Amino acid sequence: MIIDSKFFSAIIFLTVQTIGAIWWASGMSSEVARLAGIQGTAIPALEKEAKQCGIEIHNLKKLTGDQEKVAESVKNLNVMLYRLETIESMLDKILATKVR
Repeated sequence: MIIDSKFFSAIIFLTVQTIGAIWWASGMSSEVARLAGIQGTAIPALEKEAKQCGIEIHNLKKLTGDQEKVAESVKNLNVMLYRLETIESMLDKILATKVR
């Protein structure tokens, strides 16, 4: 029986391709397992961080609202301070003329 060399070439080619595919698939399987392990530990940590960020955003929103109230109060205080200074200067002028 005579076997053609093309047959051996095809068998060797298919064997090498099969071995390469098995090696690639095992590498992919281990990578998927590694990513699944990371995902199991990363997701709870990300959930905790997301909760903390939500709290911080809520606190910043409250702070911004408080800042508007404080700015309005300070504006009113500035007006009152100006009026008091005006009244004080007028009283100083009145008292200065009475003393003379």
